[in-house]
Order: sequence, then C-alpha cells, then structure tokens
Amino acid sequence: MRRVLRGSILTTWMVFGGCASSSSSQAPQAAAPVMRDQAPVRAAPSTAVSAAPYVEASAFRSEEVSVGKAPWELMGTLTVPSGKGPFPGIILVHGSGPHDRDETAGPNKPFKDLAEGLSSRGIAVLRYDKRTKVYARQSAAGISMDDEVVVDAVAAVEALKARADIDPRRIFVVGHSLGALLAPEIAVRAAPVSGAVLLAPPGRAPWDILLAQLRYLEQPPELIAGIEKDVELLKAGTLGDKKLLGAPAAYWRDWASRDGVAMARKLARPPLILRGERDYQVTEEDLAVWKKGLPQAEVVTIPGSNHLFIQGTGKPGPAEYQTPGHVDARVVDRLSAFISGP
Repeated sequence: MRRVLRGSILTTWMVFGGCASSSSSQAPQAAAPVMRDQAPVRAAPSTAVSAAPYVEASAFRSEEVSVGKAPWELMGTLTVPSGKGPFPGIILVHGSGPHDRDETAGPNKPFKDLAEGLSSRGIAVLRYDKRTKVYARQSAAGISMDDEVVVDAVAAVEALKARADIDPRRIFVVGHSLGALLAPEIAVRAAPVSGAVLLAPPGRAPWDILLAQLRYLEQPPELIAGIEKDVELLKAGTLGDKKLLGAPAAYWRDWASRDGVAMARKLARPPLILRGERDYQVTEEDLAVWKKGLPQAEVVTIPGSNHLFIQGTGKPGPAEYQTPGHVDARVVDRLSAFISGP
C-alpha cells in the first residue's frame, strides 16, 4: 500500500487484503500491496474500542507477547480463556498489506472481534502486527510471500506450542484473504497442526483479481488498459524491472505460484471455508476453485456480510469499510464449532 498525494487529497489504496479503500473518488496510482512509505516502527497495542456484543470480557485475559526473533521480532496480543487449560489455540493470519494485529480497516477491527469472541468461548487466540507494518522500510526493497506472511505465521504457531496453557494437539491456523490462501501451507510447514480455517480465500490469479476489482469499482478505462498491458507483460515474463502497482514481477509470480488447494489436500482434516455474501473482492468465482479442488470441505456463505464479514446493505464498495461494525456472530460460531469439533 502506498499513500498518494494529489493536491490536497491524501488517497490510501489497498487492492487486496483486509479492504480495498480510497479516500478519494479519483483513480489510484501505482500502489504496492506490501510496501508503505514510513520509517520502521513498533506498532502500538490495540486502543480501546467498543467490544462486539458476543464478547464476554470476564471470560478471558489478554497479554502482550512476541512472535519470531530479531531482526524481525513482532509484537502481538494473546487472549487466553479464564479457567484451567490447556486450551485449544489459533493464530490469525492477515491479508496483504501492512496490517496491525487487529487487521484494522477504518474504525473496524475484525481480528480483535474474532480473538475476543473466540476467547469468550474457551479458545486462545494469538494475533500479531505484520512484518510489513512494523518493518516497512526494511521490506521496501523486495519481499516474498514467505517474508510477508508464511515465516512469521509459522513462528506464531511455534509460540503457541511452547506455552503450557495451550494444547499442542489442538492448534489451528485461521487466515483472511491472502492469509486464507496461505493458511494451508502455513499449517503444513508448522506441522503438526490440527487444521485450518479460510476466511475469504482468493482462488484466481492475483492479477485477475486486481483487474476484476478495478472494473467493479469503475476505474477509468485508460487506467485499466495500462494495467492490462502490464499484466500481459508480467504473464509473458517480459515486464523487466517495471513494477505492477509498485510490486516487482517476482512478487506477483510468487503469489500466483502458491497453490492453497494443493496444500489443503495435505491436511488430515479438510478446512472450513467462509465467504461473505456481499464480498466483491473474493467472489463466487474464487470460491468455485476451492469447492472443485476440495469437495469434502465445508463451505459457508455468511448472508449480508462483506469482505471483513461485517454486515452491510446495498452495492458493496470500499466506502463501507469506514462504517463501524463488528464481525458477524455467525462467523465466530462457525469457527468455534469447527475448532471444538473432531
């Protein structure tokens, strides 16, 4: 993600990940999905916001924890149920872009909702600030899917396994958007892991999703035509040093090479797959890829919810991510049942 200043308008654009949002009606210029123009920072813990209605604050405690090691140590929050463990545990894996531990989008904090909702139901949850959020400048030269997501997520699983209050036989990987695509691979590489939950997993090639979103959002034809040309060069291997939305060809090819379906087939238990009915970023076309490749997986559509699994009305679009809301309770219920099940 990159901030583009046009006159007095500061536009923030994220094509993939937790949201695709723009504070301007103008078209986005080149925007890197994994880079941000800021100095390396240690992200602050979550600020106080109203809790979701399904959260019972007395049912769990929160503690600050660290994930990984120098030079990429990340801070996070572990919510642990009250009472005597060991408890089942999950890690939450972000979508693309420089997310904090809550996957904050405007006033919304979907990962905070999920963590506190699940810990209210007896499940420990680890969420952490993303490497591209905390170490933005160090990541700007170039980054892979392993660097952006997988390595840190595996470290988060290991952090849970090392705790006496977490049951190592009941650890799950829960990913959102890009994190959902990579969740099966993370589970395989962090084995043994009990299973994976995929929230809005993309199934198409990243450049196809990118172009579909730009068309859906009715961006100027000349912008789309230019990106279409770059995509063709990228697919032909002739993009050279030119970047697509600020990211080099190697990044896009790495993303496209990750086969979530193939990785999910290696898991002992088929994943649970959820998508919001009003999600215009990950569509039924994406879901069809997972249904075809994993016919035994449970696939659930949450009525009325968007890419963040927050309820909305009308034609979905980036502006609604600025409307306060909470993750639909049915998502928490489905996750809790899957994690507590066989």
